[in-house]
Amino acid sequence: MRRPPIALFSGIGRRVALAVAISGLLVVAAGLALQTGKQQRQYRDLHQQQLRQAVALAVVNSRSRLYLADAVLRSLSDSGAKPLSPSARLAQASLFNWRMLVPVNATGHLQAGLVRLQLSGVQMRSLAGGRTLLVSAESAASGGRELFLVQQPENAPRAQLLVAQLSRDWLWAPLSETPPQLHLVAIDSDGREYFGGLQKAPDLAPMFAGHLPEVPTGAAVAPVDLAWNAEGSPWVGALARIEIPASSAAVQLAIVAVGPDRPLAVAFWSAFRTQSTLLAGVLLMAALAGQVMGMLYQPTFRNLRRALAHLPERRSRIAAPAHSCAELGSLVDAFNRAGVEIEAQRETQRALEEIDALLQVGGDYESVIDQILMRVREATGSNNVGLMLVDPAMTGHGRLFSVVASGGCPVSRVLLDEQMAQVLAESSNGMTVVRCEEVRHSFLVPLQQGGSEFFWVWPVTVNGALAAVLAIGYAEAPEQGDQVAICGTQCARRLGIALSSTARADQLYRQAHFDPLTQLPNRLLFRDRLAQELASNAQAQTRGALLYIDLDHFKKVNDSHGHAAGDQLLSVVAQRLRSCVKEGDTVARLGGDEFSVILRHVNDAAAAAAVADRIIQSMNLPARIGGVDHLVRTSIGVTLFPEDGTQLEELLRNADLAMYRAKDMGRGTAIFFNAKMTTRAGRVADSGLHRALKRREFSLFYQPQYSVADGSLQGVEALLRWQKPRDGLVCPADFIPAAEESGLIVDLGGWVLESACAQIAQWREAGLPVPRMAVNVSVQQLRDAGLVPDLRRVLERFRIAPASLEFELNEAALVDPESQSCLVELAALGVGLTLDDFGTGHTALTNLRRHPVGKVKVDRSFVDELAVSATAAAMASTLIVMAHSMGKLVVAEGVETSEQLDFLRERGCDVAQGYFLARPLAASDMTELLLGRRQAAAAERSAIA
Repeated sequence: MRRPPIALFSGIGRRVALAVAISGLLVVAAGLALQTGKQQRQYRDLHQQQLRQAVALAVVNSRSRLYLADAVLRSLSDSGAKPLSPSARLAQASLFNWRMLVPVNATGHLQAGLVRLQLSGVQMRSLAGGRTLLVSAESAASGGRELFLVQQPENAPRAQLLVAQLSRDWLWAPLSETPPQLHLVAIDSDGREYFGGLQKAPDLAPMFAGHLPEVPTGAAVAPVDLAWNAEGSPWVGALARIEIPASSAAVQLAIVAVGPDRPLAVAFWSAFRTQSTLLAGVLLMAALAGQVMGMLYQPTFRNLRRALAHLPERRSRIAAPAHSCAELGSLVDAFNRAGVEIEAQRETQRALEEIDALLQVGGDYESVIDQILMRVREATGSNNVGLMLVDPAMTGHGRLFSVVASGGCPVSRVLLDEQMAQVLAESSNGMTVVRCEEVRHSFLVPLQQGGSEFFWVWPVTVNGALAAVLAIGYAEAPEQGDQVAICGTQCARRLGIALSSTARADQLYRQAHFDPLTQLPNRLLFRDRLAQELASNAQAQTRGALLYIDLDHFKKVNDSHGHAAGDQLLSVVAQRLRSCVKEGDTVARLGGDEFSVILRHVNDAAAAAAVADRIIQSMNLPARIGGVDHLVRTSIGVTLFPEDGTQLEELLRNADLAMYRAKDMGRGTAIFFNAKMTTRAGRVADSGLHRALKRREFSLFYQPQYSVADGSLQGVEALLRWQKPRDGLVCPADFIPAAEESGLIVDLGGWVLESACAQIAQWREAGLPVPRMAVNVSVQQLRDAGLVPDLRRVLERFRIAPASLEFELNEAALVDPESQSCLVELAALGVGLTLDDFGTGHTALTNLRRHPVGKVKVDRSFVDELAVSATAAAMASTLIVMAHSMGKLVVAEGVETSEQLDFLRERGCDVAQGYFLARPLAASDMTELLLGRRQAAAAERSAIA
């Protein structure tokens, strides 16, 4: 016999044990952390106290020896020329390495053998006052730093000083008697070591010296605590100053006692050993808790698992647990109720499946109505069921088929109230009738006579018209009204579809193959038709074309006017596409703002190009939606088959490549596929411009433009720069071509325009004289139908007059037919227009004269060669004269020398810019320039007043 599993290893037992264990371990871990920290602090305090005691004792001993050396030297000095006693000679030999009288000059310099000392005036006065001077100097004999005592003997000439070198072994002898775990180091205020040292950290002496000012001064020893890490190991120490009040110390000495700190791991394992008993108790408690909870809950969960396994066999009810919590009992009750509801739903589903089987037979549905109604009565548990078929020949009349528990299908002629029919047609989810009225509810009278007082009624519609009424009667309101409502609604829908097989088939087909918004074929039907067309062309050896269409900047419509306006615009686009193709061609919506057109029997590429051009022209017309005119342009990729591909996926991929190439070429155009597109290294978006625009890596610099006649500030030109995180600033010449090729120049130009207007507003709010701002625009921006509306919104947002802006365009814009209307709108709006690079293109002067251009900018290539080329000078003079003759102002760029500026002034040039006048400035620098000009203008007005 199989033994039952241990409750601890059951699912709930393991989880309870794990929860208790985790909770207990968290408490133990917290206690372990606290105890570890406490033990570590106690050890460090004790260790630090030992270091302080050691350094204090070392300071007292060293200071005592310095006092002794001072006294001995003074006694030796007082003895003069007398012979030294044996004790004096012994003291001299142990305390000093040598002593001698040394002459000193007026500057305090003295030479004692190989030792040179330089004394200050203060130190010389201290010696004259009878004080002993403690100094430090390099000794060539020992090759290191040594300490010396200097005195002024009373019986010696004043120009001579007594100098004695302290014995290193004698002075620091007490420091070598410390325990091995402690290290004593003697240093001065400059970090020079006189005794000791640390092998693991030889460069710590400067760090100790840096803490010397923190040590309190005075005769009492007051160490300062230190802590640091050396090569990954913690160290602690104590630092104390050696005070010598009786002498004038030219060098400050200190002693540091250091020792390795105990690692935190030692304290941790020490604390862990004390907590091990508690840890074992926690784990035992977790095991007991898991065992007890498993014993309580495991039987109930085992019964639930068995019941779920037998649920398909309809043996799902289980008994409530006798020894368990209320929540588990509620779970068992909920499971039993769910089992009852699932059984009811199963019966309903079985009845609906039988109804579907009967409806699929087709033919004369009246022959199976009684069987269908019997299934409905069984599924809903009703008293009787009736189906009234509306008579299409006689308005307001119908035939009622009804069944009761005993069966039968009597047919009754009934009337349908007109108002009731309208109410039913609007109640797609059904309605209830509690009180049956003879006139209003005349179609329910036969069911009422069968013993029913409460009714559920559903309309059965075909193609939007009321075709039948399904009614279910009860003696009283049913308990499971929701189930009845769901079952009746599904039955009514099935009956509606069955009453019109043609409508049913058409509805299902359209749902699967047509876009619900535009009523165009969807992607599924499009692929099917394209496959059929490819197969047909292969057999008949005919040609066709595939157009892949994408709307440009359609997202702006959704963002600005909402998705409802976007849906209406898509419907308009669908209508225009259908109007551009002939009968038999396929227009499909692939999803979002992507469409496709299959052209049949295309003779050559010109025929496909004509259709693509017709589509582009049709899209260029404004679409008025909600009182607003929307302009939408399209990019079209065109492929011809079988030339560009004979397989469906290949043809779609080539059309997609051609469409993206159209976007790269500036949008609003159609591009035919060619084989070079498949070998292209990558789309220009890979250059990083998309990411840079998203991350706001672009910035504007501003180059001032000055009047040539009087030097007044006439305006500034906004220059775009790309600030790469690693490579720094990138000039426009290095990325503008890529932006134009990818079509990103439109978005980038919009950012430049908004940033320039924001800067103008900022200067205006600061009270600065706002200059006229020149912004460069490309031909692709001028082709964009949204340029002028976007410009108006920006000007209104920042409250800027259009005359504050000036657009610089190249000569290609004057001959581009798609840019002409935009130039006229900009001029009418009040924005100034400047022709850039004047003299380098091929624009006829008549084009310049008939366009609303107010300024021309002489290209820097002419200005650069003014001083070295007579031809360039003549060309520049001619360009200035021609521009003035047409009433245009002349701006010269690239002025870098005073000779160039003088030449332009003599020829009557109006405005100039260049490095000689001012380099491009960041916004902050330009703000300072404007502030300075405002202050200068204010000072001038004050002087005049």
